[in-house]
Formats: sequence, structure tokens, C-alpha cells
Amino acid sequence: MTHDATHVCYCEKKNKAVTLLSSMHNDATIDESTSSKNKSEIVTFYNRTKIGADVLNQLCSNYDTARTTKRYLTAIFYNILNIASINALCIYSANKNYVKVKRAYFLDEISWQMVKPQIHERMKQSLVPRQLKIRGLVLLGKDSEEKNGNS
Repeated sequence: MTHDATHVCYCEKKNKAVTLLSSMHNDATIDESTSSKNKSEIVTFYNRTKIGADVLNQLCSNYDTARTTKRYLTAIFYNILNIASINALCIYSANKNYVKVKRAYFLDEISWQMVKPQIHERMKQSLVPRQLKIRGLVLLGKDSEEKNGNS
């Protein structure tokens, strides 16, 4: 135990230990209000407030960006992408007076907004094959004159 954080290990079931670190609690005081008298206040507080983490995990699993990888930094990056997309949707919804937006549509739209400038820049390069330029112009919604090389 330090002055800044308290570490608690709780074992409710055999071979199932839970380790918690709290910077909010100063000691491992036992919570007398629980049915099981051996839970610390840190464990009961975590159990009362973990709903947010459960909801976040459920939302992340619905539209998961993660791919199978053996590199833990890549796995962390995928997790950051998942959480950032949920946060972006929350901020977008709050800025639009909490108008309901389907998450799949929102993810599709922000993905497109991130890729669009790259496609636009790629179309300016002279070494891009003609068929690829035509496809890029179609994606960008340019008119048929530009497709024929009159741009």
C-alpha cells in the first residue's frame, strides 16, 4: 500500500483471483454492508460502477476493428480505434442535440472522410494507372469528363 493507491486481491472462487488497484481508496477496509463479509470497499465500489466498462466492451464487440495479431501494441491500437469511434459518436450525437445516428452509418461516414483526401491526392499523381484513376474519380463523384482525361 502507498499513500497514492491501494492494491487489493480478492478471491471469490477457487483459482479465480481478482486484483484491483484504486487511487480513490486509502485502505483495504472491509465493506460491512455486503452479504459476504469479506469484500473490501474497493471491490464493492468496482462492482457498482463497472457497468460503463461492460457497455463499452459490448459496443466495441458489435463493430470491432480488431484483427488477429500476435503483437500486443497492434492489439492495443485496435482497441484504441474501437473506443475512439464510440467516443466520436457520443460527441457527434451531443453536438447534434442527441439525434440518433446508426453506428454503422457513422463509422462508414468517418471512414470515408478519412480516406477521401488520400484518394484525391492519389488522383493528382501522374504514375497512377488509368483504370485506378477512373475508379478514384467515381468514388470521389467527379463527372465523366474528368474520367476521360479532360481534367
